Amino acid sequence: ENLRLECDLSFAGEIFEKFGLGVTVLSNREESFEISVKARLDDSFYAWLFNNSRYVRVVSPNRVRDDLKQKLLMALDNIDRDFRVNK
Repeated sequence: ENLRLECDLSFAGEIFEKFGLGVTVLSNREESFEISVKARLDDSFYAWLFNNSRYVRVVSPNRVRDDLKQKLLMALDNIDRDFRVNK
């Protein structure tokens, strides 16, 4: 999936480590930059996004933003869920 991400400038090293030096930088601002990357949208990628949400934001596509929101809401709902199995 082609993604556009906005990243905190302090996170540049981690971005290039994850996606490689061939990342397309679309814009560069004082405190952030936007990149275009191709990523496999699996659970580990969404976990990476969640774990680094302080430094990385999905700009597009909206479907990926919506999927991330849905996964986060499901995680919040599961906090109080009772997993006891009746036998």
